Amino acid sequence: MIVERLQSHGNFPTFLLEILATEKSRDRFTREDLAKAVTTLGFGVDGPLKLEFDDEIPEDFIESAWRECMKKSWKDPDRGSEMLREANEAFRIVAEARGSEKLKKVWEAGKERVMNPEKAYDILEVPKDVDDAMLITVFTMRVGGSSSSSRAIHPNVQLDSRITLAS
Repeated sequence: MIVERLQSHGNFPTFLLEILATEKSRDRFTREDLAKAVTTLGFGVDGPLKLEFDDEIPEDFIESAWRECMKKSWKDPDRGSEMLREANEAFRIVAEARGSEKLKKVWEAGKERVMNPEKAYDILEVPKDVDDAMLITVFTMRVGGSSSSSRAIHPNVQLDSRITLAS
């Protein structure tokens, strides 16, 4: 947004582009980035949550909005990866803007272990069209079976109990 405004006035110095890129690489964001993040998470009167974002919104609600965005990304085969990346970035920005240690910790933990149905099927080595009962059986056998198979699969399958594959 800043770049577009400056470029529209002509003679845009390249060193400003470099500064903006450096700031972005340091995970810094603008007010416009925050506004976009809030919209991405579903806030706003026109958003799916039909709720304006403010300081009164509980942190658990913000986290739930993020998790809902993650679920939606799983259902979109065309833009799913992009939606997931945008949701994660939006959650990070909101957590930073809020100065919330809790939300930052949730984001740190969640960004490393993002699980989606596609990944789960691959890790469990089952076809994507297997029914839920069989999927649960395979999961139970692999994780609940021997301790060696549990150790092998556990780092890869850290499903958050609040996000289910059946969503």
